[in-house]
Amino acid sequence: MHKLDGNFTATIGAVAVSPDGRWLAANQTDIPFIKKPKHAIRWWDLHDLNKPPEPLVGKDSNSMVFSPGGDFLAYLGAADGIGFEPFPGPGRVKRVLANNFIHSYSFVPNSSTLLAAGNVPFGWDLASNKAFPVVLEGLDFSTDAEGLPYHLLMPTIAVRGDGAVVAGHVTVKLAQTTSLWTWTFPAGKKLAESKPMPRDNDPWGLPAVRRLVYSPDGRFLAGMRMHDLVVWDAETLAELATLTPSGVRDKHHPRAVSALCLAFTPDGQRLAAGCRGGKISFWSTATWKKGCDVDCSCAFVSSLAFSCDGRMIAGAEFCPVVWERAEY
Repeated sequence: MHKLDGNFTATIGAVAVSPDGRWLAANQTDIPFIKKPKHAIRWWDLHDLNKPPEPLVGKDSNSMVFSPGGDFLAYLGAADGIGFEPFPGPGRVKRVLANNFIHSYSFVPNSSTLLAAGNVPFGWDLASNKAFPVVLEGLDFSTDAEGLPYHLLMPTIAVRGDGAVVAGHVTVKLAQTTSLWTWTFPAGKKLAESKPMPRDNDPWGLPAVRRLVYSPDGRFLAGMRMHDLVVWDAETLAELATLTPSGVRDKHHPRAVSALCLAFTPDGQRLAAGCRGGKISFWSTATWKKGCDVDCSCAFVSSLAFSCDGRMIAGAEFCPVVWERAEY
C-alpha cells in the first residue's frame, strides 16, 4: 500500500486513472471557509510513486475522468459545464457545454463523443468541438407553466463498455417513483425500464440511485441506493442483489450515507465500494457474496478507481492510496 502526499488542505473529491494505467490524478473538494490551493488537482506517475506530484489548475473541479486517448482530463465545474484540461499540460482549460448544470458525464467508448446529463441529455463531439442534440426515446422534457420538465434525467448516467447502450436514472415530475432506463446509442431507442423505485425510501430528498456503473463485460449495472448497493441485470434491468457495505452510519446525520463510491475490478470478478469509516468492501460478481474488507485507516473513502493493470486507487480522506493487485 502506498499513501501519496498531495499537500491537500481539504479532503479528496475524486481520483482518475489514465486509460494506459500510467497516470493518476486527484483533486481537492471545494469546501466553504477552507482556503483552496492555487492548483486543485495533483497528478502522479504510477510507474514511479516516489516522484513528487505535479499540479494542474483544475478550477472548481469535482468528478474527474481522463479522455479515451489520455490527452486531457475532464472535470465538472460549478454550474459551468465541463472543463477539458490538456494533460499533462501546459495549456488552457476549455469549457464545453458551458452555462449548463451537469450532474454526470461519460466518454463513449470507441467514439469521439462525450455524453452528459443535467436535467436533460447533452452531447459533445470531440472531433468537431461542437455540441449535438441527444434524443432518448420515451423522455419528455417539455415544461409546464412553472418551467419544470415532465422527466428529469438525473443524477447519473452510465455507458456500456462497447459504447452501444446508455443507462440513466429517470424521475417523473410530481410522481413518487423513479426508475432506471436504457437506450441504444446513438440511435436513442428505449430498450428497458426497471421496476419503479419509491422516492420515499429516502425521506431526506436524495436521489433514489446515486451513481451507476457497468461491469466490464456489460452484464451488470450497479448503483448506490441510500445505504445499500443494488445490482441489476443490464439487459432486463431486473434487480439481482441488494448489498450492504461495511460503512459506518452517522446516527446524528441520517443523510450521511454509508457507501460513497463504487467500481468493478478490471477483470469483472468483484464489485468494490468505498465507505464512510474508511473501509472498502468487496463482493463476488459470481455469487454476490461479500468478501474481504480493506481498511484504509481513515475517516472515509470518497472515490475509487482501478487501473488497467489491476491497481486499486482510493481517495482516502486527505490523500490517494494505491494498492497493488496482490494486496486486495
